[in-house]
Amino acid sequence: MISSRGVLVSGAPFIHDSRTMAHDTWIVSLLLLPVLALETLLTGWGTLAGALAAILAALAADAIQSVLRHRFELDDGSAFLTGLLIALTLPPGAPVYAPIGASLFAILAVKGAFGGLGNNWMNPALGGVAFAWLDWGSAITATVHERGIAISPPFVQGLPSLISNFDDRLTSLFNGLIFQPLGARMPSGYFATMLGVGPGGTVGLPVGLVLAASAALIGFRIIRWQIPAAMIAFFVGPVWLFGGVSASGMFAGDALGLSLSGPLLLVAFFMATDPVTSPSRTLDTLIFGAGCGLIAFFFVQFGAPSFAPLLGVLFMNSLTPLIEGIGTRRAKMEGA
Repeated sequence: MISSRGVLVSGAPFIHDSRTMAHDTWIVSLLLLPVLALETLLTGWGTLAGALAAILAALAADAIQSVLRHRFELDDGSAFLTGLLIALTLPPGAPVYAPIGASLFAILAVKGAFGGLGNNWMNPALGGVAFAWLDWGSAITATVHERGIAISPPFVQGLPSLISNFDDRLTSLFNGLIFQPLGARMPSGYFATMLGVGPGGTVGLPVGLVLAASAALIGFRIIRWQIPAAMIAFFVGPVWLFGGVSASGMFAGDALGLSLSGPLLLVAFFMATDPVTSPSRTLDTLIFGAGCGLIAFFFVQFGAPSFAPLLGVLFMNSLTPLIEGIGTRRAKMEGA
């Protein structure tokens, strides 16, 4: 029944859900730890050191702002996840001050300055990574694949070569059995990319593990699929349609290769879907995701390919109140 105050009141049995925001946050972190582990094996101990520096800086900053606000929040897992996402989104080999500075900015400026968890207008990790790219972009680019505290463990130094050979054989098998009879050919490299090995033996994020973690988020109903699906479609679609960044001709862009970009997947599934900074209605989430993708494509075309997805989401975060306001008016008109 409806009370005089317009509140829905019902009798037993009552619905109880033991899941909390902190519970979901720690699940997300656990899903990302295998990604960090494999990336460390491929790129060296410097990757793990950068991740630890980012996480410790985020925890320290969160402790400081908790003391200042007289409210303990370290156990909710948000600071740990913020540091982890920053470390994974920045490329391996980035100077260690970049993830540290990104974490401090994320917690103190993005999260703490707006009143703490639940009051920020953009995802803290997203803001931190954008801050690092805008401040130290040239340093990050110059040191990628050149810096590191130590080399990979000796027993896995041949792992990238093994993965590349595995990719060549599996690609040949798929071409022979599936694509050649159809008059098509699958380029090599896609399977290696799933395991963190890119063209020319470059190493980075194991995209396959990122995809598995993303699927788990949807399966556990921690996030909804609409935002990442719309963002990826409206980012990759124009790249394929207009020939990619190199303008190689209409319908010639590498849509599949771009879809397997680790940073794009991290931003689309783990940052753009932040429930605090994104809309909640289904149509609004599709509009939000499409806007993220189109704006990211715009930045890619005009000179910011390294962090274009970040800028796309940041821009749409600023429009979230407008999108939700329009959605609310639309719902009222439909219900009238």
